[in-house]
Amino acid sequence: MKKRNNIHAGKRESFWKIFGRSSIAAIILTALFCLFLREFVSFFIYDMIFSPMINENISHLQSRISLADSTDREEEIQAQLCRYTFFEGGIEQNWFPTITSSLDGNTAFSAILDKNDKVVMDNRVMFLSDLIFEKGKEAGNGTYRCDFNGMDIPELKEIYKEYYNPGGYRGAWVKLNSAVVNKETKEFYPTELEVHVYRIDKKSYLSVEEFTKTYTPDPGDFEGELIEFAGLSEKGAKEKYPVAAITGFWGADEEAVKAIDDFIAGETTDDTSQYNSYFQESSDKLSYQRRSTIYIGGEEHTLEVRFFADKWSYGTKKFVILGTVCAFCVLMLIAFLRSWRKNVINKARYAFEDYQKSLTNNLAHDIKTPLAAIGGYAENLLEECGSEKERKYLTAIMENVSYTDSLVSRTLELNRSFDAGKLSPTEFSVRELAEETAEKYMVRLEEQDTELHIDGDGQLRTDRDMFLTAVENLISNAVKYTRPGGRIDIKADGKHLTVTNDVAAKVDTTDLTMPFVKGDKARSDRSSGGLGLSIAKQSLGRLGYSLDISCTDTKFTARIKY
Repeated sequence: MKKRNNIHAGKRESFWKIFGRSSIAAIILTALFCLFLREFVSFFIYDMIFSPMINENISHLQSRISLADSTDREEEIQAQLCRYTFFEGGIEQNWFPTITSSLDGNTAFSAILDKNDKVVMDNRVMFLSDLIFEKGKEAGNGTYRCDFNGMDIPELKEIYKEYYNPGGYRGAWVKLNSAVVNKETKEFYPTELEVHVYRIDKKSYLSVEEFTKTYTPDPGDFEGELIEFAGLSEKGAKEKYPVAAITGFWGADEEAVKAIDDFIAGETTDDTSQYNSYFQESSDKLSYQRRSTIYIGGEEHTLEVRFFADKWSYGTKKFVILGTVCAFCVLMLIAFLRSWRKNVINKARYAFEDYQKSLTNNLAHDIKTPLAAIGGYAENLLEECGSEKERKYLTAIMENVSYTDSLVSRTLELNRSFDAGKLSPTEFSVRELAEETAEKYMVRLEEQDTELHIDGDGQLRTDRDMFLTAVENLISNAVKYTRPGGRIDIKADGKHLTVTNDVAAKVDTTDLTMPFVKGDKARSDRSSGGLGLSIAKQSLGRLGYSLDISCTDTKFTARIKY
């Protein structure tokens, strides 16, 4: 059976209700896009920053370690690990114009492992300086180191903690004015330092100098020669010696390196708790690792480089936030335009519905007057006619007038159910309402030899008149279509009211609650206009209830869910 358009189905929606529903979808899609963007940032950092940079580190370290190995000094190799293991997490503007910052919280770790995977040296932070005593003479020239943690130099610890804090937005460069130097061990102990402190703007990443501070550590019994270093010569001027160049802290934080060393040692013992607690407290910490084979003193070793960084630096946060905001604006604009379009269509449909309803009401009222006149004339003629044939025709006229008048009245009732105003909730017994309604049909039930049984009860608080309209139509429908000698059962409880009646044959219930649909031929007699179930469903819908109907070969069931 072809479905008819139910022009009154559902409540009317305002523009803001439509837009609100569309906005929820836009918000959900924005959240999904934000999650995707977060993952994309992680992929970008891995693929575009970590991978090429770690390869560059491996290449630099291999060549530097080979040179240091030729001096046969372990300290030289460790100094190379500190100086040439680097992490520059800047993101090129060619890739992301909105990001001009570096990744925060970064750590670049390197270590040399023996054949048993034991760490023999690493890049834990050292204070390094390239000391040049005479131009062109190699003896003594080179990179010197100061293990300020091992030597316990409080001034250097303070400088490192205050101005070389990883991930911070303050920095410093150090000028070495004098130091006690041990040329044999390639170590030095600074005796006078100038620290030039600067801050970094988080947005532009430009540096601005704040102040200069001088430190004079006491070398105590450190063995070596006290040397004063000349300042860097101006361009074109004659160079002065000795010179301390490229002075500063190089390598990774002591605690970080210790945690990684312990982790590497524990990779075979599963004792990784310290590493996990240090580096994996947050899912925002990214890591990347690569190993390479090197030879020191003719023996095979493993060079391992690991990168760690917080992916949510100022720049990456800015990119994700801007991307999410742009996506949200676009999706909300789409939601607004779709809602506006749907609202325009709805307004046109509602206007047409109102026109149809108004036309139906006007026609119904206009038809009732001539129908009443025709019925009156036929009744008068029936009293005065003499032949049986005339009485037969007049009776048929009156029956058709009665049927048409009933159809018009039910049509008006259906329209009133659509236009029902404010509801008036009252509490009542469902059983009492069903008994009150069934009482009207007792004479007809006796004529049809139909049994009626009402069981159960339930209390409802709703508009009684609206609910009565629905129940009356359901019971009326059951009375009309119960087979002769059949039975009607009405059962009520706290959640349902069910009306079941015996039928002679199964009925197609697909569109039975739509106006003027009567089902199959068994329901197409002139006593019904096909509006009862439609009125019941519409009335219950106004109350927030639902109506379910079903039919078997012997039973027709209508169930109200409240």
